[in-house]
Amino acid sequence: PSCVEDKAEDAAARLTVSKVSVEVIRTGTLSTGSKATLDVLANRGYAITSDADWLSVDKPTGKGRVSVVLDVKPNETEAIRVGHLAVVSGGLSETVTVTQTLAPDTDDGLEIDHVYLDDDLSWCEQFGGQCTEEEILRCTGLAKALNPDVVVGIGGGKTMDTAKAVAENLGLPCVIIPTVASNDAPCSGVAVLYNDAGVVIKAVLMRRNPDLVLVDTGIIANAPRRLFAAGLGDALSTWFEARACKNSGARTMARGNVSNTGLMMAHLCYDLLMEKGRDALAAVERHEVTPALEDVVEATIYLSGLGFENGGLAAAHAVNDGFAQEPQAHGMYHGEKVAFGTLVQLVLEKAPQEELEQVLAFLRDTGLPLTLAQLGVKEIVPETLKKVAEAAVVPTQSTKNLRADITAQEVYDAILEADRIGRDYLAR
Repeated sequence: PSCVEDKAEDAAARLTVSKVSVEVIRTGTLSTGSKATLDVLANRGYAITSDADWLSVDKPTGKGRVSVVLDVKPNETEAIRVGHLAVVSGGLSETVTVTQTLAPDTDDGLEIDHVYLDDDLSWCEQFGGQCTEEEILRCTGLAKALNPDVVVGIGGGKTMDTAKAVAENLGLPCVIIPTVASNDAPCSGVAVLYNDAGVVIKAVLMRRNPDLVLVDTGIIANAPRRLFAAGLGDALSTWFEARACKNSGARTMARGNVSNTGLMMAHLCYDLLMEKGRDALAAVERHEVTPALEDVVEATIYLSGLGFENGGLAAAHAVNDGFAQEPQAHGMYHGEKVAFGTLVQLVLEKAPQEELEQVLAFLRDTGLPLTLAQLGVKEIVPETLKKVAEAAVVPTQSTKNLRADITAQEVYDAILEADRIGRDYLAR
């Protein structure tokens, strides 16, 4: 919808046209078979005229935000031809150049109106690689210049967090389309900010969760196995951290206490991982969509996302953040570090052996790290690991949700003990 000021008769005239040039093939359509379109925004109305008899539009006049379809007659000449559309609103005008080539129709059998992203990528901006304050401000500025109705984030966790922050800055709806299931970021109303070195700076809470999350399991099934396994590792912590917050009375990411519903979702997430996680990972290895994959994607993206927000975080994620202090672990994914952090949390809790065994078996079977060496830490440097532990217990971290008086020494000892337990298990 147009902005309020666009509707005011006494507002300054505004005219925006989405493209200044369009190229169509001999048939008069784009190479994909769909008709070319323009988006026109004119608060005082517009008129479009053409200087070529083979070129016209379906809506030569209009007002507000209008999608205009180009009607281009087939090119029966033997020469490339060029026409111009003049878009006028009050004293403002824009010219759109339309070039019709002699390229043949390469219809691939899809229906004529099938639209490809490749038709026009002017609305897309490639993510810079790190969800930093600078990247968010850069993308906010670019998006603002396009005067969008919605912000869409397509990609992995940091891309999606950046999109959420941009939508928050602009007060716009947010649509998230994950291309991997490597973490539980898609459904959450949280954006984790990093510095350029990849160290977590803070978690920013949005005023609302994404308005729409679209997950195509066909895309997820064709993503790398390791990324899917990392998503299992991130979701693995959800139940244990929610349980810890419930026991300690800690506040959740939603700024409330752990509800029974949140706890139930976290437990269901864990149950689905234990029951179907291995089968789902095997399906990804075969690039095949199966019922197990569908259920586990629901667990890793939906249940884990809402589960951690309404269940809370504890030591597993704090240890993950702490490993930013260990350069040897910088090549590991978020979910891989969280998986080892879950083992550390269970050590801190003095979890029952049966529970430990279940988690150890799951980590082993899915290729997630049970040891420091598998986490990339080939050489244990006590001073560095102590920095990891210290970072995990700073006042802003969530280790305190396990127990308020937990110390860096306890976390350091638990990291070493988790490593020992993992090595002993693998040696069996």
